[in-house]
Amino acid sequence: MPDFLRNRGRVWTEALRGNSRVIARTLQLRSFTFKPKLGHHHIFVSGLMPELHMSSQPSSDPPTTEPAGEGHDTGSALWFWPGAIAVAAGLAIAAAHAPARIRLLGAFSVAFGLILGRLLVHLAATLHQRLNIPQVAWVGVVTAAGLIGSVCHLVVLQPIPAPPTLSHPVATILAARMQEENGIQPGDTIPEFQPVTYKPPTFGIRVQTYLTSRVQNLGTWPSPWPELFWGAEVLAGTAAAVGIAWAMRAKEITP
Repeated sequence: MPDFLRNRGRVWTEALRGNSRVIARTLQLRSFTFKPKLGHHHIFVSGLMPELHMSSQPSSDPPTTEPAGEGHDTGSALWFWPGAIAVAAGLAIAAAHAPARIRLLGAFSVAFGLILGRLLVHLAATLHQRLNIPQVAWVGVVTAAGLIGSVCHLVVLQPIPAPPTLSHPVATILAARMQEENGIQPGDTIPEFQPVTYKPPTFGIRVQTYLTSRVQNLGTWPSPWPELFWGAEVLAGTAAAVGIAWAMRAKEITP
């Protein structure tokens, strides 16, 4: 075979080998570049839909439950209403037995409201509740009722005034003066008088007398000023209870 044919055959052989290497290299490059494209596409899809990607994997975390004490327990919430009445009644009875020197005008009612409001917040926390608006309003209602009940119980504890008798020094003086005015001498017969039935003062009169005696150090206050002053004290105590209950309504619930 001539040399030029042999050389041309070698050239074609080398060319075929080179093409096969190029083709193989091209396929390797395509397979190499195709995998990152799939991976990138997988990352892109999983980034767009993280919920689907995560839902396909089993979760090892324990299921979370809503912590107790968020104010959704209806059974515990119902106990707050009668419980508030009981607490207010107990505090009202204790206030009625308090010494007279600490029952200061105005200050005692405000202190009563602050103490009762704090106790009712603690009651709600014990029942795993946070006070809502109706319950805070109920705090104001029971506070006003407690202040009124405290005064009524205090009036009941006071003794009823005894009926006047002729043995009283003032009655003796009045009897002697009447005898002098009518010209009755010591030996004369005194005409008999019809006995007068004594009627004790009503409860309303006794409350009015007590309220008047409370402000007598401030001067002579005719009715209805003592009653109006007492009403202002009740409003102040109620506002104090509602204020502290509203401020502490988000108190941490006790376990």
